[in-house]
Amino acid sequence: MDLTNNIIINIYSIILLGIIFFQSFTNDEKDSLQNLIYQRTLQLTIVLLVLDMLSRFDGRPDTLYYAINHIGNFIIFLASPCLPSLWVMYVHINIFKQEKMTKRLIYPLLAINGINAVMVVLTQFFGWYYFIDTNNIYHRGPLFLIASLFTCGLLMVAFIMVLTNRKKIKEEHFFPLVFFPFPPIICIFLQIMFYGNSLILNSVVISLFIVFLNIQNRNMYLDYLTGVNNRKKLDNYLKKKIRESTADK
Repeated sequence: MDLTNNIIINIYSIILLGIIFFQSFTNDEKDSLQNLIYQRTLQLTIVLLVLDMLSRFDGRPDTLYYAINHIGNFIIFLASPCLPSLWVMYVHINIFKQEKMTKRLIYPLLAINGINAVMVVLTQFFGWYYFIDTNNIYHRGPLFLIASLFTCGLLMVAFIMVLTNRKKIKEEHFFPLVFFPFPPIICIFLQIMFYGNSLILNSVVISLFIVFLNIQNRNMYLDYLTGVNNRKKLDNYLKKKIRESTADK
């Protein structure tokens, strides 16, 4: 994918996430830990989309491209496990509804991100994850797959958490929680197989959008004080039953 196409797709994704982010402030539970984690995930994805554009300034080593390319790739690899880490916390708070338990996850997740950070720093000297040659061209390093495993591993942890605690999850919440990791993981495998194509962050936008729709639907049909279904939900339920009715039923 060339730089121009990448910029167009990423800008479109950033606009969509920006709309979702500002809409999240109208959430009746906007001060909850769950909504806070979701907002931080949106913010981080926007930042990474910007950095993703900066990490594609290959060639022309005698210009500012050289510095932009190095800085962009460094931060992208540094922050890659942060997104799935936030998703693990989001899934946990959705399942167990206990903020103290969810906050305890910060320490093991920080440890995982710390290990990745050390690897990224050492990569600048040994080219483990990637290296940029004297012509300012990006190349994968021999340990590139390890960087992908950090992301895939955390997404799978969240996925397994959803499956093993399915009975604790509302039926309407199950699909967005279980679906979230599939677009990013598919795009990670596509990136590994087809060098030069990367739509991982854009696929995260799709997953976040589906979660957003779920959040908005929940708030639209629940009374904010009691948490039970409201009149709008009843009206929709009755319309559905009328549509499904027949002369015999």
